[in-house]
Order: sequence, then C-alpha cells, then structure tokens
Amino acid sequence: MPTLGIEKGVTYVFDQGDESNYYHPLGLAYYPDGAHDDVDELEPVIVPPGSSSDCEADAMCPAPMYRKGNQYLGAYSNNEAIAPLQGSDNFGLDDYEPEFFLDFLTWKTAGKYEVALKFDVDDFTQDIFYFCHIHQFMTGRIKFVDEKGDVLQEENKPGIPYEYESPTGFDESCGTSGLNSFVLPHKECPSTFVCDKPEGPVGDFATCLDAMNCAMTVGMTTTSGEVQCDDIEDEDHPHCQMVHLCYEIINGQNFQIQTMRGILELLDYDEEDDCKVPIKSKKLKNNKKNSKKKKKKKDGKTM
Repeated sequence: MPTLGIEKGVTYVFDQGDESNYYHPLGLAYYPDGAHDDVDELEPVIVPPGSSSDCEADAMCPAPMYRKGNQYLGAYSNNEAIAPLQGSDNFGLDDYEPEFFLDFLTWKTAGKYEVALKFDVDDFTQDIFYFCHIHQFMTGRIKFVDEKGDVLQEENKPGIPYEYESPTGFDESCGTSGLNSFVLPHKECPSTFVCDKPEGPVGDFATCLDAMNCAMTVGMTTTSGEVQCDDIEDEDHPHCQMVHLCYEIINGQNFQIQTMRGILELLDYDEEDDCKVPIKSKKLKNNKKNSKKKKKKKDGKTM
C-alpha cells in the first residue's frame, strides 16, 4: 500500500467515487487496521497518543468527516470548509459505512462518497494509518510533512505487523496473488479449465483463470469436521456464527446465480458452455507383480 504525506492544518479529501472503492469504506486510525485490531482510531473524543491536547473534553479531536453526494453526514466539525465548527461524537461514519454493503448499482448511483480530514493537533508527529473498515490487512501509512514536503518523523512508527506480497512472475502478468504455484499443469488439477483458448489477450486471461480455478480446486479438497450450534440465535458462539455465515453465503450466492441467469437471458447467451476435460487415472505401480504373488500359497505363506 502506498505511503501518503499530509500537512498539519490542511484539508485533504479522499475521493471514494471510483467503483474500485466498492466494499472499501475508508477509515483512519493511530495504529494499523484500526477497529479490526481494537486500537484507537481518529475520533472526536480520542486524543492522539502522547499528545497533551485536551480536545476530548469538547469532542474536537482530529477525525475524518464522511460525506455523500456533497453533503456531510455527521455533526462534529473541526473544519469550517466542510461544516460549522461543533463538538460531537458523530462524524458520519455510522451512516457512511453501511452504504458500502448496498448492492453495487445502488451504491454506485447513490452519490459521490468522500472522506475529509484536517489534522490540527501540533504536538503529535508519529504516523497514522488509513485502512478498510470492512476488510482487515488493508492498511497503509500516512506520514506528516512540513510545508516543504519533508517528513516530521523519518522512522516508520508504529510498525505494520505484516508485509504485503509483491507479485512476481505469473502473478505479475495476471494481476493476482498466490497463483504462481497453481499454473497448469498441476498434479491436483485437470489439464485445463478453459477450453479452446485463442491467441492474444483473451487467451492470456484464460490462462490466468486456469490457475485461479486450480487454486480453488486444491483449496476445496479438505477434511471433514463437525459444527455444533445448540441455539441458532446465539450470535456470540463461534459455531453458530459459522452457521449464520453459511446461510448468508449459500442464499446470497443463489440469488446472485439467479441474477446472472437473467443477464445471460437478456444477452441471449447459453446458461452453460461446458467443455469436457477427461481426467486420466494413473495405474498403481507393481499391481501386476503383487497380484501374481497372491496366486500361489505355500505353507500358509504368500509366495
């Protein structure tokens, strides 16, 4: 994730209008991953760590201000350019984040999503972090800079407790991660998943899909287990949470399948375009030799 630089007292607006932001509501925190790791985020009643500010008393500590369709969703404001100055614990997140769970078209056409930030506490110079409020392990560093663009703290503190993968080889060509070891041929996968690949970009993309499907095939071969949920309404029990999740996946995906069928019908496409890929079974070695040994017995022993 790229490292950003911001200046104290300057208003920055993070534009989340592009469709790639779907399901990725932006958060800002004093430590990596914010709420996912139960650490302090930038909120009106949270003083920056180590600062002598008493901003929490008036609920005026630095915090993001969430906007939709050019309208501010909260009450708090430390920025007259966005809304009249006011202390409050409502900075718009509770109305902003749920919007990113809407279906894609509703979200895309609901209005422009933006997050404004003005950090105005002077005695705090350590890095802060941007992150996704829905997905963990999607965090990046923000460093404070002066008016010349020089960083106020050279050292990357606090640290991010994990490293991001840098795609190489096959992954780099596909824009993927973790597929290098699933390029066909693969001993746990058929010879192909996409038949009759053409030359050029479409064929190259089909090769990427082959590796994706192989990775899923290998990943879906698993051992059996038992999930015991005595009370389906128990929201805190991990086994019951797993059952809830399965219901959501199964029914949600079935609805998506119905939607896809409707799209295929509108486009006059076949519902299926399956190709037959034979799976060759390997004969066990020494089978013939072993069978010959069992034909004759002498003195109760196999010869």
